[in-house]
Parts: sequence; C-alpha cells; structure tokens
Amino acid sequence: MYGRLISAGAYTAGVLDFLFETLEKWEEATMQVLEKNIPGHRVVIDVFSGGMCGIISSLALQDTKPYDGKNNCRLYDAWVNLNDSENNTTLQQMLSDGDANVQEVISLLNSAFIEEVANRSFDMKNMKVWETGQRPWLSEKLM
Repeated sequence: MYGRLISAGAYTAGVLDFLFETLEKWEEATMQVLEKNIPGHRVVIDVFSGGMCGIISSLALQDTKPYDGKNNCRLYDAWVNLNDSENNTTLQQMLSDGDANVQEVISLLNSAFIEEVANRSFDMKNMKVWETGQRPWLSEKLM
C-alpha cells in the first residue's frame, strides 16, 4: 500500500514538472511569435491539490526564476534527489539507527530524512516572489 502511495506522488511530481516546463516554453514561444499565426490556446491553472506536490508546486511557481525541471527544481529535489549526498544516500539514512533513542520502536526504517527534504523544499531564504500575473498560465488566485 505505501509503495503505491509513494509512487503516485513521484509520478504526479513528474507530470507537474513536465506541465510547468511546457507552459513556460509555450509562453516564451508565444511572446516571440505574436505576429505569426499560432494557435491562441490559453491554459490557466486555478487550483493545486495533492498534498506534497501541490504545496511544493505553488511555492516553486511563485519564484521569479524561470521554471526549469533540471536545475534547482523543488519537485525534482523532493522526489528524486530526496536527501542524498555524496557520502550518504537516502537508503543509508533510512537504514541507520539514528532515531533509535526512543522508548518504543514504531518503524523499522528511520524517517528523519523526510524532515530534511521538507526543510529544503520549503526554504525561501533566497527566493524572490513574482508580482501577480507574471505567469499568465497561473491563476491570480494562486498568487
């Protein structure tokens, strides 16, 4: 059961990442060729749902940096990079006994790495926020 939930979140993050990157490129292309005959499709995202993916998406899209699924992408970092480092993979962190100082063992796996992923995902220290309407494909209700 839990494996499917985790896979669904990672799948959702991948779909959202592709959608956001595509909409950024569509807007850029539209602005460059306004005088040519291109379809006038307008996509506007009005709401996010889906727990972690929805929260990270709404935060990532308020950042003034162009959305790039490859570099400094909050969704990618949260679901793919997790809390990996050169010397310590997420799997190694999950198998460590660093949280075993409790009276009662409630899990065979150490889930402390999740807090690190959350802290990094929601870090807004160097973030500059868009003015309302800067991403035409994102509803003003979300800003």
